[in-house]
Amino acid sequence: MCRCEFSFLLERLEGKFADIEIQQQEQPVSVEPPPIDLEIVEANHQRLMDGSGKGLLEQYFFKHRGLDRPTLERFKIGWDGRNITIPIFDANGDCINFKLKRDPTLPSGSPGMFQVPGRGKKRLFNEIVLRKKAERVIICEGEWDCMMLDKQGYATVTSTGGALSFDASWVPAFDKAEKIYICYDTDSNEAGQRGAEKTAKFFVEQGRKVHIVRLPSPWHEETKVDVTDFFHKKQNSKKDFSFLLVNATEYTGKGSLTSLYQFVRGKKIIETDYPEQMWLVDGFIPASGMSCLSGSEASYKSWLSHSLALSILRGEDFLGEYETKKGKVLFIDKENTFPFIKKRLLMLGAKAEELEDMFFMQGNFMVNEKDDLAAVCNFINEEKIDLVVIDTLVRVHSLNEDKAGEMSQVFEYLRQFQMRGAAVLVLHHLRKNGSNGKTEIRDLLRGSSDISARVETHFSMQKTAPRKVQVTMAKNRHLEEMPVFFMEFLSEGNHVSFRKTAQLDGEVDKQIGLRTEIIVRLQGARSPMSQTELAQSLGREADDTTIRKTLKTMLQEESPPIQLTRKGNKNMYTVSQLWLMTMTDKKKI
Repeated sequence: MCRCEFSFLLERLEGKFADIEIQQQEQPVSVEPPPIDLEIVEANHQRLMDGSGKGLLEQYFFKHRGLDRPTLERFKIGWDGRNITIPIFDANGDCINFKLKRDPTLPSGSPGMFQVPGRGKKRLFNEIVLRKKAERVIICEGEWDCMMLDKQGYATVTSTGGALSFDASWVPAFDKAEKIYICYDTDSNEAGQRGAEKTAKFFVEQGRKVHIVRLPSPWHEETKVDVTDFFHKKQNSKKDFSFLLVNATEYTGKGSLTSLYQFVRGKKIIETDYPEQMWLVDGFIPASGMSCLSGSEASYKSWLSHSLALSILRGEDFLGEYETKKGKVLFIDKENTFPFIKKRLLMLGAKAEELEDMFFMQGNFMVNEKDDLAAVCNFINEEKIDLVVIDTLVRVHSLNEDKAGEMSQVFEYLRQFQMRGAAVLVLHHLRKNGSNGKTEIRDLLRGSSDISARVETHFSMQKTAPRKVQVTMAKNRHLEEMPVFFMEFLSEGNHVSFRKTAQLDGEVDKQIGLRTEIIVRLQGARSPMSQTELAQSLGREADDTTIRKTLKTMLQEESPPIQLTRKGNKNMYTVSQLWLMTMTDKKKI
């Protein structure tokens, strides 16, 4: 085909498809036309690369599509003066067609693509990768996604005709591929899922194993998630995609869409060697896990999170006892100002030179805002962050924390940090308005019970006396929950630190643990409580004698946390307001 013939065809296309969003079904061609002159391909390519493409490189390819110059050069993407040109090469390297896209920078630019009339036969795009042996080949949905996977270093092909257009006759072309993966769009209308199943069936019917890669589900108003969305819009890394490949499901050909899921025998699970759980802070924060640190107001949550972060930065034992993995920490702190954070870090003994790998995010971050989430995900990827600390959970979203569905969505957003290899520690408050008869620490968390359900570990701090706190491991999905222990907040001049002082073991220490639980319930009560009402609120089998002895001991303390009044012939208990004032005194810290 000569240049004049090609230009004539383009002019016809301009007139024919000017007002139509074009995503045409490719038509069979009875007689194969000769290959397109490679000089035309090169001329179009150079026109784009030398800047004649009206800013397309920066605006469309780099910013919108997330592609780079080397990728555009490998695929010889071009610009003919009116349209973006994507040459379709066969396995011999001959250009047999063009996919064309109208100028996307124009207001009337169509999102669809079209082809040269008479050359509309569906083809395998990037077919040349099948000519040599490959450890794996990924079949994706569309040329743009194919280029994105190529940019990530994968051998990949696609049909030029869309999700449902893969041809069974193409299966033998994959003989040199050791493993075959299908990664189509995840669509809200399940078009991509059906296309993946249809393509997979062709391979199974011809005796080839094939795996289905499941991209994340669309969020809210999204109608799909494709490969370009996964890498570019959602800022996932190659490591994240490798995780999807590892967890891809082998398609068996049995059933309908349900066969995209894998049903594993318990025997196989028992016989499989899984890696041991790694810890960022032994027993407290699992590597790449989700954890919660809770407590009432002024219970040193933020102080402890900074102390813990310094232990991770230094790779030294937390509280002198719990082993840490040295790493980088990012704080999303919407509770404290930078001057206050500086003062706190200096008091904890931090030095400027050791804080190179501790980061604090500025700006009004909201995890349910896509741009905000993408910015943090991108930063985690770039800096290889090991821990993200959220101080506090309520400050980083605009959803209703009392609704399970909305909090589940918040944690789905936060899970994006985990997918990039970072552990997440969220700081959260305990309820101020009482326990409603519930006794477990996880039930005292403010908001929906889904918050506790979504974390792997949950440790909580309750102040028992000035500068003294009780630490309770309320949940640990990986290990047996550690015994309750106590810490003291030490202050010497301008230096502060935490010291573990005691650990509850055995029957002798029942009163100590019970003391904190009584204070929590009395704080939340709207009126004084009797011993009987306390016992009902605690909901435990602890005998009345233990509760009575604990109350008596509390009344005899130097600064009693409770006070006794009478109502008829009953002893009634409330939290001492004087004691509360000493608990919340922050003048020295």
